[in-house]
Amino acid sequence: MAKFLTKKKQAIELVGNGSVEENEEDIIFTISDTEYVLRKLVEAKIDGREVEQASDVMKKVKQLHKKLMEQGVAINS
Repeated sequence: MAKFLTKKKQAIELVGNGSVEENEEDIIFTISDTEYVLRKLVEAKIDGREVEQASDVMKKVKQLHKKLMEQGVAINS
């Protein structure tokens, strides 16, 4: 399991089997990371038996991408 941090240091924890595991190193997803995953999902050849899971994964990645986009970007002048 891993804990993902947004740029505002908001923790997004991955859970499996009802437990949360802390890692020593933080893994940070960026907007370009989520764009890449979404693009690969769209381009992927998905078998009929995997369509439902692929759809669920895409919804989750879209939600994460939206949260990252809503944070805005600081520009130093």
